[in-house]
Amino acid sequence: MTKMLKLVYFMILFVFIFFLVRVVNSDFLYPCLEDFKHLCQRNCPDDMIGVCSNLHCHCMKVNVN
Repeated sequence: MTKMLKLVYFMILFVFIFFLVRVVNSDFLYPCLEDFKHLCQRNCPDDMIGVCSNLHCHCMKVNVN
């Protein structure tokens, strides 16, 4: 029973770390909810803006003339 419990804890930890990596890494789409809107802009390069579309964050190029 304790081995099974350790396995369950390990799986929960793995899922949590996987979600955390997705949120921090701007290469992946992640939910663009109210709490995460500041992350959308912060994870984009300086010459791009973070835009929330369909509840996902996208980095878009800005045309500066």
